[in-house]
Amino acid sequence: MQNYITETQKAYAAGIMDGEGSIVFSPRQRDSTGKPKYTVVVISITNKDYPLLEHVQNIIGGKIYRHEAPYWRLVIHKQSDVIYCLENIMEYLSLKKESAQLALADLKSRQQLKGVIP
Repeated sequence: MQNYITETQKAYAAGIMDGEGSIVFSPRQRDSTGKPKYTVVVISITNKDYPLLEHVQNIIGGKIYRHEAPYWRLVIHKQSDVIYCLENIMEYLSLKKESAQLALADLKSRQQLKGVIP
């Protein structure tokens, strides 16, 4: 992941995200009733083109995993990296903009509750 991302790179990553990606609220650790104790936001982009995913990874971070052959998946799990990614590509998103806004608002409100963001 780069320290500085150009506007062109942000727009490129957003375009790939809009076309091939997903933003998911994923439940974690269920209690005895089956309810999730908490959720995390996960960003993923699945594609056959490994070099394309490497290029996007260099822009927004994450890790690439082998998915069902012949596919690869770029995944961003770490919540601070999800925030970094969404903040950088938000203005260029189209199809996934509403989901990204909801995810970012949720993550930032959780950080405020924890005292991470003043």
